[in-house]
Amino acid sequence: MNDKSYRVLIVDDVETNLYVARNLMEPYKFQIDTVDNGSMAIELIESGITYDLIFMDHLMPNLDGLETTKILRKKGYQGTVIALTASNEGSNDKEFIGCGIDDFITKPINVQYLDTLLRKWLNGLDVVITQPLFEPSYELRSIFRKDAEKAIITLKKTIENNDMKPFKTTIHAMKSALINIGEEKKSNLADELETAARNGDKAFITANIDDFIKILEDLVANFTSYELEDDFLLDDTDLLIDELYFIKDACENYDEAAVYEAINRLNDMRLKKETRHKISKIRELLFYESDYESASKFCRDFLNQTQVYLNTLIITARLLPERIARMDRFLENNEIKSFAIEVHGLKSVLRIIGVYSLGSDAEELENKAMEISVDGGDFQPGSYPDFRASLLDLSEKLNRIIPELEENDEVVDIDMFIIALGEAKVAALEFDSIRALEILTSFNVFSYAGQIKPLLVETITTLTVFDCEKAVELIKKMEEAANE
Repeated sequence: MNDKSYRVLIVDDVETNLYVARNLMEPYKFQIDTVDNGSMAIELIESGITYDLIFMDHLMPNLDGLETTKILRKKGYQGTVIALTASNEGSNDKEFIGCGIDDFITKPINVQYLDTLLRKWLNGLDVVITQPLFEPSYELRSIFRKDAEKAIITLKKTIENNDMKPFKTTIHAMKSALINIGEEKKSNLADELETAARNGDKAFITANIDDFIKILEDLVANFTSYELEDDFLLDDTDLLIDELYFIKDACENYDEAAVYEAINRLNDMRLKKETRHKISKIRELLFYESDYESASKFCRDFLNQTQVYLNTLIITARLLPERIARMDRFLENNEIKSFAIEVHGLKSVLRIIGVYSLGSDAEELENKAMEISVDGGDFQPGSYPDFRASLLDLSEKLNRIIPELEENDEVVDIDMFIIALGEAKVAALEFDSIRALEILTSFNVFSYAGQIKPLLVETITTLTVFDCEKAVELIKKMEEAANE
């Protein structure tokens, strides 16, 4: 087994490609850095960081991968550089080697070939690759949406200015990005457009570019809709939790047959794609590594994540209308800093429950509002009406599924709750609102005597806007009520 933690740098101007490459290498437990241009890669090397491997995209705007590698070699960098290339560039490997490139791999990245390449250049890798370990997620589609929006603007501008160099670079980037989100047929048109740009075939570009831009615009529109049917499909939660407890106990008793029986039962249930991946991870830990301890710990962590996620959905459904009303009020009263703080807290909640695109929209609004609150001027709501409409749509859909999640009538274990309050208070005093939220949301499903439940909901709301000082005061009130 190798004890060395390898450090890897990935350089690519398309965030979608960076996301995919990082996820494909995650099983190797590398320390991975990513940058989106050659200049930043040079800066990292000049800062003294030593990388065991650099994956360098070939075609990037401004400073491409070959030029970047030439500069690094002239500066004396001797580390391994592997080019990330499009499928039709591999025949040009002499040019790569002449620039100081040591090897190359084509995009989209093939998992098995990546594994072969990593073992060629790095010693002692003990990861067993049995199947593709990554597939497009909601988060990846959200990242692609941003890449596609930028590409649409660039393509329209380059056509208007008859500027083929950025046109070719942008089309090249979209070609691999489309494959990474599972749109191989749409990627074929990008490949044809790139070839046309390389050959100076302006007639083909003129005849087909509008269709390609329309493809990107349709994908952007599709990924901007916040449908819950796929990404918010609820697991058969009660049965899932029961089976996870069963698997955990079976692992602790080294009962392999019982574990596989439970996994087979889980495979017959209605489960989210992400949940099925985690079930597969349990099977891999046992089947390939016979690691019962890690499998048991994985189950414990999974159980905790499931409870926190469900509780967060319940809280979000209850508080979203109130948060929308607060944002409306802040804008009406021109309280821009308060608006930015509210959006900031909402951004975190949206990402926790998996609505990554809407979380990104919240971040853009927050940044604009913070700029105005610091520099002065009039805040133009811009995208806020669309953002608000999407939040209302999200609230409606959450309320449709929330009956499946409603809290039970189980009374809280008051001693455990008091301990949890103490831990949450310490976290809030250290301004760790995320940790405090994780502790308290798991107690939101229980019934309480007196005023504890309203205080608990108010505390959770306060923490989502990162007001840790007020949260500490509320926790103290809950402690007093719980000790009565």
